[in-house]
Amino acid sequence: MDGRRLVSLVHSEVAMMPLEQQAVSLLTFEIDVVPGLVQTDEYAHAVARSVGIPPEHVDTWVEARLTRQFLLTKDNPPWLDMVLHEALLRRVVGDHKVMARQLRAILEAADRPNVELRVTPYTPVGLDFGFYFIGADQTQWVAYLEDPTSVVIVEDDEDVEPFRQRNSRLNRIALDPVESAEVVATYAGEYERA
Repeated sequence: MDGRRLVSLVHSEVAMMPLEQQAVSLLTFEIDVVPGLVQTDEYAHAVARSVGIPPEHVDTWVEARLTRQFLLTKDNPPWLDMVLHEALLRRVVGDHKVMARQLRAILEAADRPNVELRVTPYTPVGLDFGFYFIGADQTQWVAYLEDPTSVVIVEDDEDVEPFRQRNSRLNRIALDPVESAEVVATYAGEYERA
């Protein structure tokens, strides 16, 4: 793989599907929003509106995002390492009911044998944005970087490597899966009571 591709945010979900279908391993580190692979319909609609997806494209974008989620339940699904910054658990997207359901959906996903949830209580210096890795095997990776208007798909091994090194730093500070699930459950309970 080589190069970089720029994809509009409207078309980003469709662009990811062929890459994800070949994946054996996925890694996502998110600071601002819940990973698309575990978003609920309501949360995805709220995200689409907040990032400025044109109203005429919102339903199509959300449908594509939700379709991608079947990847985690298919026969022989890829491994998903989901690392969430604790700040995104506190950021209300939609309303408290939407957040409560979304956090419960994260916990349901983390119960799958192919999904590991970890929460980082803080972000190390130099890691101020999220990223998503798709691995066709343990040596070939693609990085997916999203900004408010577009997505950059990085396919060059040399350009992907710094993100793999950042992932190593995250592994050192992230809570273990049991502690992480407890943190998410605590926030979900707070939203349910609000």
